[in-house]
Amino acid sequence: MPIVIQNGITNFVGLLDNLMVGQIGTTQMNGIAIANQLIFVFNLFIFGAISGAGIFGAQFYGRGDYGNVRNVLRLKIYICAAICALSITVFLLFGRQLLALYLSEGGESAGNPVQTLGAGQTYLMLMLIGLLFGAGKTEEAINSNRKLTFFAVAVCVLFGGLLAGASPFIPLLYNTEPNVRALATDFILISAATMPIHAFMHCSYFTMRSGGRTVITFLFDSVYLWCITLPIVWCFTHLTVLGIVAVYAIAQFSDAIKAVFGFVLVKKRIWVRDLAVCDSAEESAQA
Repeated sequence: MPIVIQNGITNFVGLLDNLMVGQIGTTQMNGIAIANQLIFVFNLFIFGAISGAGIFGAQFYGRGDYGNVRNVLRLKIYICAAICALSITVFLLFGRQLLALYLSEGGESAGNPVQTLGAGQTYLMLMLIGLLFGAGKTEEAINSNRKLTFFAVAVCVLFGGLLAGASPFIPLLYNTEPNVRALATDFILISAATMPIHAFMHCSYFTMRSGGRTVITFLFDSVYLWCITLPIVWCFTHLTVLGIVAVYAIAQFSDAIKAVFGFVLVKKRIWVRDLAVCDSAEESAQA
């Protein structure tokens, strides 16, 4: 629950920022959207660096090994401090050059931050399953995974419908041109339609990660993006005359392939692994 509240507050503050900037004009929104790309990369570094330690932390807590929980927390603090120091240095020295990479003469960038609903739910699922693994409740973890996945998809179906209904009105909150508002409405509708797909996909990802299957999650996430999603987008962008809305829809719905892969991998139960037991066994062997 604290994770859900934290994500809710973060997203709400981001929404308020967007609304305030949106009252100024399109140019200002574009500038903020470009800067947010760099912040997004920074967040990815933080998330990726501490996710592995988070898996161990959840399972150690479920096992009642609070000494190792403190060790994991200490490690995560050190990692975050190092990444923050490095990122601040890079942004101060090369921030202007990095922002310039997103700009092109005659081009236009627009921000569309609407795909953040499932973050708290999916990460909550990871923590709960990790706790059950650490406590040795494997079957309970599997049953909880099924229920939480169904809940996440059902919630996204509900909120996707609400988002679709509100799609014509949300762009009216921004002081921008009619064509930009029309594009925003189309993007919101596509995002709303694909929310259940992304919910199941993210649940599959975090389920496998809760068992420490980091290589599989790397293939499932990064390799899929570079080898399937990006080639699909490149082909439709350069080899067809489809517009940006159609290409965006194809890119979003292509994640249905990943959702199928996720279903098969979760169904095979290759993610069911208690890392706390493995770690304890290794310590006993070394002793």
